[in-house]
Amino acid sequence: MIGTFKANIPYNNFLLLLYAIVLRLPSFLFPEVILPTDEDATLYKYLLTLLKPAGSSFPFIYPLICLVLLYAQAVWINKIINLQKLFARPNYLTGMGYLLVTAMFTDWYRLSAPMLVSTIFIWVWSKLINLHGEKSPKTTIFNIGFFTSVAAFIYTPGIAFIILIMVGLTIARPFQLTEWLIGLIGLITPYYFFASWLYLTSRWGTMKNIFFSPHLPKMDEPLWTFVGIIAIFFTVVLGIFFIQQNMMRQIVKARKSWQLLYLYFAVAVLVPFINTVTGFDFWILAAAPSSVFIAGAFYYPDKKLFPQIIHWCMVGICIAAFVALLNEKGIVFLP
Repeated sequence: MIGTFKANIPYNNFLLLLYAIVLRLPSFLFPEVILPTDEDATLYKYLLTLLKPAGSSFPFIYPLICLVLLYAQAVWINKIINLQKLFARPNYLTGMGYLLVTAMFTDWYRLSAPMLVSTIFIWVWSKLINLHGEKSPKTTIFNIGFFTSVAAFIYTPGIAFIILIMVGLTIARPFQLTEWLIGLIGLITPYYFFASWLYLTSRWGTMKNIFFSPHLPKMDEPLWTFVGIIAIFFTVVLGIFFIQQNMMRQIVKARKSWQLLYLYFAVAVLVPFINTVTGFDFWILAAAPSSVFIAGAFYYPDKKLFPQIIHWCMVGICIAAFVALLNEKGIVFLP
């Protein structure tokens, strides 16, 4: 499997789709109708309201949306990595790693707000890494700020990605006050229009939905969740080690892209700590940058057997998590 996705073969996108279907198949056995809560952000609540009529009759629509969304994100981030030449040769290991990681936890079977905004943050990161050397970046910087604020209306703590924008601009470009002001205007614009709408419709009291407060996440999860976290942590650290060993051989733009990826990962890990509610599904934001590091652990080792062992151990964790879910539903009884 590693050898197949390590090669730059045109039909690997189709193989990624088959890979995604196999890994996500268990999510279709227990489709969950997602209902909005008071803590959900405005746009996420609106989306769930739109899906409710169809979802009540056909709950399979929720895991289907998750499958399509995660596959699209996997293909997209894989394409970005290849275009930026972050590895010596184009490959599909990042897409494979993303689909594998997002299938390891049953909490990530549901259509969550962080899963949706991951698309926006992958886009933000891709735009930041292309700012280096861009002659007219003002429109791009405005759009980065604008869509980061839009993401906060889907998943409120996502506004923490302002850190990615601020530090990312510092890494990608020399300081220019005009560019920073344009980014700030982009950040403020969605809030301005939202506040105006609330005022004009006498709904000012709902403004509380766009704020957040620090909150320590609780990890009341089954055993296999912690096993999966340890496996991902080990593979990410291993991948970072190999990436650092080979980074000096790359051009300046590629090294800046890696720096921004480290920053993306750090912010994504931080976000669950500023939730107003708890849940493991919020950590899915870290899956995209993690998948690139995991791809490094699969790509660089000279011995092919070692990456294969890691891969199939992760697949085994996916299976074990699914069996644990069946046991929870009373279908399979484990001692």
